[in-house]
Amino acid sequence: MTLNIFFHRGYQHLEVALRYCCVLGMWHVDRAWRGQLRSQVLAATLYTNLRIMLEEPNEDTFEKLLQETIEQLSTSETTKSFCTYFQSYYVPRKQQWATCYRKFAGINTNM
Repeated sequence: MTLNIFFHRGYQHLEVALRYCCVLGMWHVDRAWRGQLRSQVLAATLYTNLRIMLEEPNEDTFEKLLQETIEQLSTSETTKSFCTYFQSYYVPRKQQWATCYRKFAGINTNM
């Protein structure tokens, strides 16, 4: 094995590790969402939809669920404040908490 191949492989592993160094754990995301939702009148189906979206393994399906969730949250007066919170803190960082973006990282944060 040449030195260049050795460094190239090492760099690839480092690149993958850096991509996932700021992963948000499922438990923490779930706890934060429940904490925000607790103060609002919210149907259990909305929370269920958030959990389904969190655990969705397919990126395309996740993106569809994300758009549907945002539409659902923004249409109700009782969930508009959660929608603002969700769009501010979680939508821009979806690669850090959505299962579909972390499935090849070799990390299980469901503890």
